[in-house]
Order: sequence, then C-alpha cells, then structure tokens
Amino acid sequence: MQEHLRDTRVKFYTRSIYVTRNETEIAGFLTTLAEKFVQDVSVGSYPAFHNSYYRVLVTLDSQCPKALEEAHQEALVHFGSDVTNYEPNPVRNAAEYVYRLATKSTDLGKRVSEAIQTIESALDRYT
Repeated sequence: MQEHLRDTRVKFYTRSIYVTRNETEIAGFLTTLAEKFVQDVSVGSYPAFHNSYYRVLVTLDSQCPKALEEAHQEALVHFGSDVTNYEPNPVRNAAEYVYRLATKSTDLGKRVSEAIQTIESALDRYT
C-alpha cells in the first residue's frame, strides 16, 4: 500500500489457523465466534480445495491484540486436534525449523543434530 494512503497509527494483528475439517462443518462455530467478537475481530474462512494438509484457512484480524488472542484461543480449543501445524512458506523459515528440530530429544531430533554437525564440520574443513 502507498505510504501516503496508509495511517501509520493503525496497527492490525492477524492469526491464521489451518483446519482439517470441511468449511461446512465449521461454519456454525465461525458464525458464533464472529458474532461474539463482532466489535473487535474479523473472522474469515478460506477453503483449500487442492491442499492435502488442510481444508480451511481460518483468519482472525483485529486492531485489539487482547480480543484477538481471546478469539484465537477459543478457536484453537474448539477445533482441537483438527488444527494442523501448516507452514505456508516453508523455505522462508527452513533453517529456523531445522535448528529447532535439532534441539529435540526425539530420535529424529538427534539425527538432525548429527547431520548438522557433519555438515558444519565439512564446511569448516573444506572452505
């Protein structure tokens, strides 16, 4: 947006929730949530017809961080295990996720940590 058209004093906050249920299954809850937070939070839903990770992207937008967090928590509780940890731009945060995974005490975390050490050792040795 052009800087001269935007009011820099206005700040918007957003939360995205990726849900594995169909939009028709969650529409009633989204309507109730939107009505409850009508003064402070905009609720949006965007079906993903060709995505194998999630079926609906639910967005919550607000100028009030407190109301946004309250609506977000209520939605997370309602959707429960139907919320999927989807990263829309995995390349942008890949290094952060890999290094975070390397700190986990799981088998995969240990293997990733060892792989990172091997790569770093090779880079130190041959560059």
